[in-house]
Amino acid sequence: MAKSGISKNRSSCQVKKHCATCGAEFWVKRSHAERRLCCSRKCLGISQRKEKIVLNCSFCGKSIERYPSQYIGENSFCDKTCQNKFQVGDRNPNRKKENDIRIECKGCGIVFYRPPHLAINSRSKEKIQFCNRSCYENYILGKSGVAYNGEVEVVCAWCGKNKKTTHYNYKNGKSFFCDFTCQGYYQSVFTTGESSPSYKGGFSIDNRPSYETYNAQINYKVKTRRSSCGKFLEVTCSYCGKWFEPQWSYLVSVIESTKRQGMDLNIYCSNECKKECPVFWQRKYPKGFKKASSREVDPHLRQMCLERDEWECQKCGATESLHSHHIEGAVQNKMISNDLDNVITLCKACHKEVHRQEGCHYHELQCKENNKY
Repeated sequence: MAKSGISKNRSSCQVKKHCATCGAEFWVKRSHAERRLCCSRKCLGISQRKEKIVLNCSFCGKSIERYPSQYIGENSFCDKTCQNKFQVGDRNPNRKKENDIRIECKGCGIVFYRPPHLAINSRSKEKIQFCNRSCYENYILGKSGVAYNGEVEVVCAWCGKNKKTTHYNYKNGKSFFCDFTCQGYYQSVFTTGESSPSYKGGFSIDNRPSYETYNAQINYKVKTRRSSCGKFLEVTCSYCGKWFEPQWSYLVSVIESTKRQGMDLNIYCSNECKKECPVFWQRKYPKGFKKASSREVDPHLRQMCLERDEWECQKCGATESLHSHHIEGAVQNKMISNDLDNVITLCKACHKEVHRQEGCHYHELQCKENNKY
């Protein structure tokens, strides 16, 4: 009963027709019966198409078939490649002729144009020579007999086994290896130590720093020179100015701590000079925290004084913990406070003994400096 009801309803409001394209039966409303000829949009499109016409490709001359709706303009092409090759040079409707650079393809000989920013290879900084990638690959194939992405047989530089690599790697490579194991063995023998092309004397020999390696890292702050043999590095002490050869481990620790903590670069010849220097660890301990008996002496004046006296105490002959002492107090006569003839080299003990004399105590000099006398 249900089927007869549906059929009765359909026969009353719809009309059965045959598709003009594929011949299939389909139902359509009575109001659409006269204008509806096809069962679907696909059949409708096929019915509306006219016969194809035969054309010739404007670039290669190959015969092609196109519908009349597809024939737009004067030129037709079999594919996008022919269209791109045809629309180069003056035939490109979108080219700006006043700024473009004229280039002749080295592969196919076609003249084409490129804007200035596209006419130069970004890597080699040279003018491009090919109109597209296929021309370049065909040029490589004709010149070397091997395709650009083809394989070339090479010999491993370490074990001597044959291996195949791409033409690109063969062109740009110097040494070839089977795998990373062979490459590691090769580099451990031929590219380390004195065999390395960038070898500058090594980091150290017997805990002695190399001049070629460390001179450029510290010469902006510390005076440097070559040792007597010419291989090792000698520097001046930041406190006393004496020339000495630092140990490699000490020099490396100073450079690393300077970069890591942002401290000023200071190198000392001994722990005594490090302790007596008034600027040592000044970032951690502010000015005034560490009292040094030679703080009133200018650093350059102190170094000239120590160098003149050959780094020896002029009273006892000691060579460690040396200070520069003002013969006439800097507070009493400031005009000669930086005079080299007014300073003398004393060790720390002798310097304290001198300042125990009457009128030369540290607290007395401080009072005079603060105008309390």
